[in-house]
Amino acid sequence: MTGQVFVAPSADVIGKVKLGDGSSVWFGAVLRGDNDWIVVGEGSNVQDGSVLHEGVTIGKRCVLGHQVLVHETTLGDGVLIGNGAKVMAATVGDGAIIAAGAVVNGPVEVPAGTMWVGIPAKQRGEVQERHRAMIAGTAQTYID
Repeated sequence: MTGQVFVAPSADVIGKVKLGDGSSVWFGAVLRGDNDWIVVGEGSNVQDGSVLHEGVTIGKRCVLGHQVLVHETTLGDGVLIGNGAKVMAATVGDGAIIAAGAVVNGPVEVPAGTMWVGIPAKQRGEVQERHRAMIAGTAQTYID
């Protein structure tokens, strides 16, 4: 890693927020740690228009797509949260995928390596090697 982070000029990073080495926060994103910490892990990215609020911990090399909402949630390493998904009061295991548009309304524990889809989100399968490669490639693109 470079020891650097990227925060887009139009992003708002407010309060108790820690950004890990090589992480990025993109245009229009809001990270609000008013009363509890938001921690973005090494090499993770928070993409355009996303909102993270209160008590969020993101592992290493996670990909949070456009317009994601995450509240009081812990993500393991290598997690993908698809565009427009909402994840509230959840613990998401390493390498899990929350599909675009899905709603995880906890308290819920998402097991490592599982794929969750729908409203409300339910487990629909296991993450495959091609998915893991896509997540790793996307994370690296944002780091670069």
